[in-house]
Amino acid sequence: MSTNDQLEADVLALREQLARLEQEHADLRLELNEFELLYNARVGPIEAQLADVQLHIDEYQLRIELVQWRGKSLSPIQLEAEVEHRLRDQRERAEAIHANADIARSFVPPPPIDAASNLDLKQVYRELAKRTHPDLATDADDRAIRSQRMVDINALYARHDLEGLRQILRQLETRRLAPDETPEQRQKRLKNERLSLDAAIRHTKVEIADLNRNPLMALKLDAAIARSRGRDVLAEVAQQTQATLDEAESELQGLIAKFREVVEAAGLAE
Repeated sequence: MSTNDQLEADVLALREQLARLEQEHADLRLELNEFELLYNARVGPIEAQLADVQLHIDEYQLRIELVQWRGKSLSPIQLEAEVEHRLRDQRERAEAIHANADIARSFVPPPPIDAASNLDLKQVYRELAKRTHPDLATDADDRAIRSQRMVDINALYARHDLEGLRQILRQLETRRLAPDETPEQRQKRLKNERLSLDAAIRHTKVEIADLNRNPLMALKLDAAIARSRGRDVLAEVAQQTQATLDEAESELQGLIAKFREVVEAAGLAE
């Protein structure tokens, strides 16, 4: 086998490896996204209440601190403006938790597909990943085009839209063929592609490892194991979160009472 033929074989093998890894990455993202939606649907509403109560706790702690420190020099309007300004980030986080819970409640998972269709879906996706991966771009413009195309491909894959994926594949197959190459040009192209594929494989492996280290992925695995033993992990998490919420609400009531006392002591009560 000539050097160029060996390079061609190496590149083909690396393309296949990258495609399998990219599909694994896409499947992990989909699994994690669906579990996150399930988590937000079952636990999210309680977490949203907890975020609200924690925000109110922070507000009253700050109000107490400001009144004790500045007393009558701080009007009620100034007090609330200061609280609003200092706790803006906490308020935005609470709103984000509410938004995630709302999105999860309206989520409808895609219908299951039969094994044969699923096999076709994965095969077409892998073929597209081999041809489209952004890390194989030749320049910035090519990377932008590939990145957007990969976004479209991943969206179609998430919807199990086999025909949509096939349409993109047909478009790629009808692209203009590369001109004839000299052996030297072929060797240079293959060496460059091999380097790009090696880098893309390393990058995708890192992304897969990051997903597997995600705390939500660990919870997903725990939930699957527990389900086989008759336990509902998300129900347990919801109960634990509710218990934390109950404690936080009790703490909030204590702070409200303390705030009234501090206001009276400072002579600010009407």
